[in-house]
Amino acid sequence: MKKIQSDFITTVNALEQAVVNFYSIRKVYLAADKTGNRRLKKLISILKEKNISISYLPPEKIQQLTGDPRAVLAAEISEVELLPVEHLEAHSDRSCFLLLEGIEDAGNLGAILRAAAAFQVEGVILTRGCAPVRSTVWKNSAGGVSALKFYRLTNLFGDIQLLKEKGFKIVALSQDATLPVWNWKFDQPAVFCFGNEHRGLAGTLRKNSDLFLKIPQTSLIESLNVSQAVAIVLSFAYFQKGQHS
Repeated sequence: MKKIQSDFITTVNALEQAVVNFYSIRKVYLAADKTGNRRLKKLISILKEKNISISYLPPEKIQQLTGDPRAVLAAEISEVELLPVEHLEAHSDRSCFLLLEGIEDAGNLGAILRAAAAFQVEGVILTRGCAPVRSTVWKNSAGGVSALKFYRLTNLFGDIQLLKEKGFKIVALSQDATLPVWNWKFDQPAVFCFGNEHRGLAGTLRKNSDLFLKIPQTSLIESLNVSQAVAIVLSFAYFQKGQHS
């Protein structure tokens, strides 16, 4: 079972979410001069209730530890576990998973995972070439990483065929498609595929997709950022699940 090495959570938002989602936290380092902050005081109380080790350090030590001149905390976390695709199962006829192919920018990946957590994606499949899930990803996901399961795609063609055998429809985005995302009926488990920021989806993945959707837009902008596209597609899938408030 392969894993990605992570390092530290460096924001209060991300740490709060990790605690809420019972993510494994080894130790928390806090800037000693910030402990009077009301939000941090509440967080410290929760950490103590959960018997999570806390150390208080000078601010410069926190910044040295994280490489972030604005950081006031550093939470040492367990590695993100990557399960084989064989472990992935649909839990309903509207189970929703993401497949991310070669998303290189850690900010983009974090924003995508934030949307995935917000719209109750059941798991995220990562291919080789994706940015490692480290502090920047945690920060940009606002802790969404801790709410998700992760899977590693190793054999593109073989794993896609396995997902189809498990009953998943492989859905890709294309501006050449004729079906707008909001006109698609979400009535079976789906894996939504999004490609690299510059190259898009690989030929093998495109050829083996069952359905192509598009996000209609004006001609003023050539294309959306991949994290924006993901959020739009997932919001409509979530709406169709009937889970919106």
